[in-house]
Amino acid sequence: MNKALRLDPRTKFILLLGVNLLFLVSHSLLVEIILVSFSLGVILIDRKYKSALKYLIVFLVLLYIDRGLSVYLSGFYFTIINFIAYALRRFLPCLIVGKWILETTEVSDFVATMWKLKLPTSVIIPLSVVFRYFPTIKEEWNSIRSAMKIRGFRLSFEHVMVPLLFSAVMVNEDSAVDHLLSKIDESTLRTRNSLAYYRDILFQEFENKCFYCGKPVTKKSVEVDHFIPWSFIKDDQLWNFVLSCPACNNNKRDKLAREDYLIKIS
Repeated sequence: MNKALRLDPRTKFILLLGVNLLFLVSHSLLVEIILVSFSLGVILIDRKYKSALKYLIVFLVLLYIDRGLSVYLSGFYFTIINFIAYALRRFLPCLIVGKWILETTEVSDFVATMWKLKLPTSVIIPLSVVFRYFPTIKEEWNSIRSAMKIRGFRLSFEHVMVPLLFSAVMVNEDSAVDHLLSKIDESTLRTRNSLAYYRDILFQEFENKCFYCGKPVTKKSVEVDHFIPWSFIKDDQLWNFVLSCPACNNNKRDKLAREDYLIKIS
């Protein structure tokens, strides 16, 4: 994942909300161009240059269909094409920002943000599933197309959509989703306790060193970190604690640790 631009998920959703509100209240072409320019600017800052160029070309083509070809062409079919081009062009800023949010936000960050906003579980669970669903379907789409090419099958709508629909059903039954939902549901009534009690117990176990970077720490500077983030399980269990220096703990925040740390702790 590209980390050139790191924003809090709440900031990202405020950006998306702002773009949607301006899209709804204004029908001016100038405002539309400003929204597209702003959306492209966001992904350019995030170093997604190819995506920005593609979106710009799409916008210019849709704009030309609406404002350029309408001078020379008319009729029922062109009216339909023109309407589709206009609708896609209007929604383009929302699509750009929405896709950027999906690509640059970890599921763990998203869930943690929902908890910080104190949203009810009935809202957090569906949003968490949706947030995980679309990237997974994209991966399945690419895998199916690659498998078809390797086996020498000609790509067609039914050859791709049928296995994709089966994969979509399987995603809903994925045990990882069930596990996430059960953890969220079980932890709703729990509150976070002070971790000072565990510091002395862990200090000897980790030999006065930060679990992540290995630097020496003191009892005054060391912090107790939930290896599996609090936003996932909302419980204080000794098996889930590691000692961390403030820098590593702040850098990890509500994210899952890298796979090599999982091997280290096991």
